[in-house]
Amino acid sequence: KLFIDSGLVSEGIISIQTRDKNTLKIIDRENIKNEKYDELLEEFRKFKLPITTDLMIALPGQSVESFKNDLQFYFNKQVPLKVYHTQLLENTPMDKPEYKQRYNLEVDEDNFISSTSTLSENDLLKISALTKTYHAATNYGIIKYVLYYLQMEYKISSIDFLAKLNELIYSYPVSPYPMVKKVVNNFAF
Repeated sequence: KLFIDSGLVSEGIISIQTRDKNTLKIIDRENIKNEKYDELLEEFRKFKLPITTDLMIALPGQSVESFKNDLQFYFNKQVPLKVYHTQLLENTPMDKPEYKQRYNLEVDEDNFISSTSTLSENDLLKISALTKTYHAATNYGIIKYVLYYLQMEYKISSIDFLAKLNELIYSYPVSPYPMVKKVVNNFAF
């Protein structure tokens, strides 16, 4: 409250990385309990302080499904996301040869993870594209309220809807929705 009142804080950030228990175990990280998270959300909202959360792509143990579950959770909580690609840093546990071998970590020239034992390069492309579509639809509000409506009235998962939309707009060789693809491609994460 002191930081808010003094103008030093303009946004609350709770860096979760993932909510998937298996992935958290593999990366040796614990998150705050769901009840505590909900309390923090209420506190931030009480002070009218915007809140965001940080998620990671390509964590060891992560899958397309676990990432979609993370997106769905934050969509339901109405919390905007910042998504970052996992990069191996020198002298960290993930950078050790035995860890990389155990989880089949492959990296690109900048040391960003390009595949794992649970996430192929193709899977990584899918969730990267889904993230762009998610940002366009929700953070920029293009169809956010349509998604809430579909979910509430027809029980259609917003993330499943966006994943299906992704399949259509990134169909090869020719997308049946080139203008939607153009809009989504203008949103980088």
